[in-house]
Amino acid sequence: MERDGRGRSPQEQGIWGGTQENVVFARDIRHVEIHEHGRGSAVQGRSLWRAAVVAGVLALFFLRPELPLHARWDPGPVVAGWVLLAGAAAVEGAVWIRKAARRRRARAWRTPKNLTRAVEALADSLFLRYDRDERLPQIHDPRPIEVTWTTLTEDPGEATGPYTSLADHYTALSAGRLVVLGGAGAGKSVLVLRLAHDLLRRRTDGPREPVPAIVSLASWDPRRQGLMGWVARQLADEYPEACEPVPGAPPVDVAFALILDRRVLLVLDGFDELPAENRRAAMEQITGTVRGGVPFILTSREPEYREHAPETTVFERTEITLSPLTAETVRAYLSPGTAPTRWSPVLARLADERDRAPEVRRLRRVLSVPLMVALARVAYADPATDPAELLAPGRFHRAADLERYLYDVYLDVAYSRSHDIRAAYGGWDPVRARAWAGFLAARGKAEQRQDIAWWRLDEGLPGVVRLAGLLPAYAVSTAVLALLDFGPAVWHDWLPVPLWAGFLLLCLLRLLLTGLIGMDGWSDPPRRLTRPVAAEIRTVLGRRRVRAVAAITVLAVGGGWAAAYPPGSSRLWRWTMGLLTVYILWRCAIPAVRSVVRPSDPALAPSPAALLRADRRSVLALGWLRPVRAKVDDTPAALVLLPLVLLFGWGGLGGRDIVGTREWVLAGAGTLLSGVLYGHGVSAWGRFTVARAYLALTGRLPWRLMAFLEDAHARGVLRQSGAAYRFRHIELRDRLAQDAPSVPARPGRRPAWLRTAMAVPVGGATLAVLLGVGVQMVLESPGPVRHLPPACQLLAHADLDTLMTDPATAPSAGGRMCAAGEQFPFARNTQLELRAWVEASDGVDSGPAEAGLVLDRLKSTTDTPDGTVRTVAGLGDAGFLAVQPRPAVVDHPAEQGYTDSWMASVGVRVGNALVFLTYREEFASRERVAEVAEVLARTVLRRADLDPAPPGERRLSAIPRPTPASVDGTRFDTYARRPARSLTGATYGPDERSYLWHLVSVPFAFRAPKHLDCGEADLASDGTASYTCTSWPENVRAGHLPELRVSIRSHYCGASCSPKETDAFRRAIPDEATTPWRKVDDATSYAAQDDVAGRYRMSLYRQWGWTAESRSHAFLLWARVDAPKSAEEWAQQPINDIFTQTTID
Repeated sequence: MERDGRGRSPQEQGIWGGTQENVVFARDIRHVEIHEHGRGSAVQGRSLWRAAVVAGVLALFFLRPELPLHARWDPGPVVAGWVLLAGAAAVEGAVWIRKAARRRRARAWRTPKNLTRAVEALADSLFLRYDRDERLPQIHDPRPIEVTWTTLTEDPGEATGPYTSLADHYTALSAGRLVVLGGAGAGKSVLVLRLAHDLLRRRTDGPREPVPAIVSLASWDPRRQGLMGWVARQLADEYPEACEPVPGAPPVDVAFALILDRRVLLVLDGFDELPAENRRAAMEQITGTVRGGVPFILTSREPEYREHAPETTVFERTEITLSPLTAETVRAYLSPGTAPTRWSPVLARLADERDRAPEVRRLRRVLSVPLMVALARVAYADPATDPAELLAPGRFHRAADLERYLYDVYLDVAYSRSHDIRAAYGGWDPVRARAWAGFLAARGKAEQRQDIAWWRLDEGLPGVVRLAGLLPAYAVSTAVLALLDFGPAVWHDWLPVPLWAGFLLLCLLRLLLTGLIGMDGWSDPPRRLTRPVAAEIRTVLGRRRVRAVAAITVLAVGGGWAAAYPPGSSRLWRWTMGLLTVYILWRCAIPAVRSVVRPSDPALAPSPAALLRADRRSVLALGWLRPVRAKVDDTPAALVLLPLVLLFGWGGLGGRDIVGTREWVLAGAGTLLSGVLYGHGVSAWGRFTVARAYLALTGRLPWRLMAFLEDAHARGVLRQSGAAYRFRHIELRDRLAQDAPSVPARPGRRPAWLRTAMAVPVGGATLAVLLGVGVQMVLESPGPVRHLPPACQLLAHADLDTLMTDPATAPSAGGRMCAAGEQFPFARNTQLELRAWVEASDGVDSGPAEAGLVLDRLKSTTDTPDGTVRTVAGLGDAGFLAVQPRPAVVDHPAEQGYTDSWMASVGVRVGNALVFLTYREEFASRERVAEVAEVLARTVLRRADLDPAPPGERRLSAIPRPTPASVDGTRFDTYARRPARSLTGATYGPDERSYLWHLVSVPFAFRAPKHLDCGEADLASDGTASYTCTSWPENVRAGHLPELRVSIRSHYCGASCSPKETDAFRRAIPDEATTPWRKVDDATSYAAQDDVAGRYRMSLYRQWGWTAESRSHAFLLWARVDAPKSAEEWAQQPINDIFTQTTID
């Protein structure tokens, strides 16, 4: 294979997205034609054609505004909503397809001109960084230590020396493949930094000269990532602007292309810093990647390298090893000049080859490493210290003990209370400061990273903590939904959860999904504010296609809005135009915002604090626009905008009777605030704030973290690398990590199949909630009155006390209806029923119009031939009063002796709110029930804030009470108020709540709970009448009484009951044979059972009768009451009262 002068092959392998394929590279590309941006392109024609079609359709709508939704074709709001959802799903699919096509077209940036621009920008960024790193005082303070090397393998094409620098030696290598070996702290990283800096300084071959890029291998996982892809990711993260030669170019792909094109020289630093289990795979990947003569530079400790290095026939390279420092080099660094110093006696013994003492040989070996020499100089810079203690016999048994001692002394000096701090901050407690530095060291070691980058501080935290920054934004959006009060959601019938709770569930599900599939996509890198370049604006606006599309869009949208407001046009059409306008503005705002807020280049930042300030400024200035510039599939950002979108859709459809200025102001302000919070939560500054707070609260780092890092840099513990910090040496990091608690390694990215398996159920649940929320937009909601209080809250106790002696209320399950009734057993029966509710639009008529139709139907149902109906002026927007007779058999078919009464009904409409009230009072006149019903209706309207009280409004207390009516022949006349007798258990008190029941074919009245449903009698052929009464379910739910079952049988025998009649009656009693009867006398028996299917049962059997006008009347009676065990008195009281009423003295 032919190679050029630098050993490069014009044939390469292409790797994209983890897939390898053969590609063809040309050495020189003379001309490239990219049709997408050229004049007369197909894309331009298609854009103009699509715009013309849209303009034609909108023009048709403008000329014929009734066409969008003709009355014959109007599907209704619900169907239209589902159609919109289907259209949204189709648009989403089209967006994904378009994105795939865009990715295919994105390779248009791979022109030689763009790649040249990228490599030159990368070279400039790297040169500035290397220059700054090499000028740090930690490297050249007070002067650089001269490090020598020895070549271990000879390159046949290598030129002969001597070489004054490693750069001279490297440029003389024909293959350009160099391996730098050396022990810990020998200066390998510093040496390759000088080498890379010198190579950049000597670039003379123009853009084809490779740019040396130093990457630390410590954070590479060769089992999960390819070398070239990983290096490309590192370069894109550190130099994003350089790797984006044209707007929209993917920085990772650009960096990958530069590496493939051999425009980047891989400088792989720290092979030995890889975990032991990864080194074999790493060497295999390195060997495979550089196959074909690809130049590279690799540094490593020699033992780790030798263990995995292949043969030179497979892995061609030149190896050099760093030589130990000579005694003269150490002396020149520690004791420069000719005057004696505190180091002179120590250095003299080290220089004396005849001195073979163990402590001398140990110190000589330790100080042969540049790092240890530098540490020793700092550790003994104080005149009060004496370096002679390093040679104290027996103090150090191993070289490792001596190295550890130098590290400790250095750190003690760096964090000494009396140390002259060079930073403007400080005041740190030495013990705590060293513990904080130890945590950073332990975390860096666990994550195999050297950089301490503040914008990546959250990556090692638990997922719950990382996502906490989004909770304030979602909390504000949830509060906005709750305050907007959209009404009941579509799932309310089967899941009583309000819409805001469903939205909150959606947010939590999306956060869970983010935690499952990864958090890299939603977080932003550090950004900065930039001013748009005037030339770029003129270039964009100067394109004919842009001007044509803009003009057609403006005309089309203007025509669409003109068609949306003529009389008879569809409201849905206006809503659609609004949605289209918002979409167009959003699409126009995205590039504008992205041109102002751009990613920062951490490598070019003056300091970490400056990068943080720039990101903070961008968030405070335009962070509220973060949801706007999000991608279409960015669900976390879309959730922030969802309340405003819902209000927009709901206001055009279901909530058109409700949405007003208050709702728009609330939604706009809330969305703006949640946008600010979301922008802060996903920004690098926001994530850093969350991480800093969490680590400070857990005691791992100080709250003033940036000040602490600056102080550590000033003390020499850290060194600055662009916008990140690094420990002065990896050995120093490892020493600090030894004293810190262990930090678990950050878990690797889950396999794709596992992420899919976990994401499918969560994604399905998210989709279900999204559909529910989407349908909510097209449901009609009541307005302008949103809701009314529960009906029972509209009835005041004072009013009920005026009408009844002992009133009680029973609300319905939904709260729309309330029934009130008299509970005193010896007072006239008074019943009141109130219904209050609101009507919503049906998609055609408004809510008030629908309420008017309902009121008309109510009025027609109350207009009976024997009643009267009249309109009541001044009662709401519309109202009527109906009075009609109410025969007792209608409500109490089982009762006798119940007086017929009048019933008054009042119906009122106020806007879309309806109130319907019925009132009936035993023995009351027609006029009284009418007046009471009207006054009650006005009182209810006033309490519901629907209608103010007119001047001089009459109160219930001013209506005279009716005079007592005769009780002859009524239930009151039949009931004997005598002292209660008890078979067993409880009896009714004189005023205890109950009702006087007088059933047909039963010759006595008795007390029992009022809220019973007693059907008509079941009459047998022998004349036996049987009744079954059960509790009304709504009263059981209201807690007025337990679930009861009352059974009564009565048989009239005539003058006396024969044994045959008696036996037949007894045999017909249910469970008569198994009932444990207790005999009271010859005519009476009772039973009390508490173990009948978990319930209490009390039964009574007796023969009774009376004599009137010399004629005897005999009856057979059986009664039974079933009640819960915990409410046995509810069964005892009716049976004891029946026993009392049938006892004839």
